[in-house]
Amino acid sequence: MCRRNLEKDELDKTKFNILVRFMIVAAEEKRFVEYNKLTKILGFSLEDIRDYARFLGDYCDSKELPPLNSLIVNSTTGQPGKDFFKWAKCKRNEWGNHVCKCFKEFHLTQAKKFQNTSGIDDSIIKFLK
Repeated sequence: MCRRNLEKDELDKTKFNILVRFMIVAAEEKRFVEYNKLTKILGFSLEDIRDYARFLGDYCDSKELPPLNSLIVNSTTGQPGKDFFKWAKCKRNEWGNHVCKCFKEFHLTQAKKFQNTSGIDDSIIKFLK
């Protein structure tokens, strides 16, 4: 079976918004999210989740944020799939640097709670256009 590659204009805007917010919360909580968990939450195939993860990384780049897609991992290996390493142009031993940057960027103090996700709707809509 040939894998389809989604284009940005094919993304479900509401579900992409949910993905961005969900991954910000994961970074705030210093945790990883398994691909299969995202398929259940968003109702997409694994192949589509991979494409959404790629666009999540592109979104982060466009906002000068560390790549939240580095927190999406395979349940067997505990690491991102090969598509992440291709997207990030990095080796497996460099992955932890991306993770650390996410955890640092989205670190929450009590005063900062909700700051990371407030007001991002407009930036997501602008990115998806």
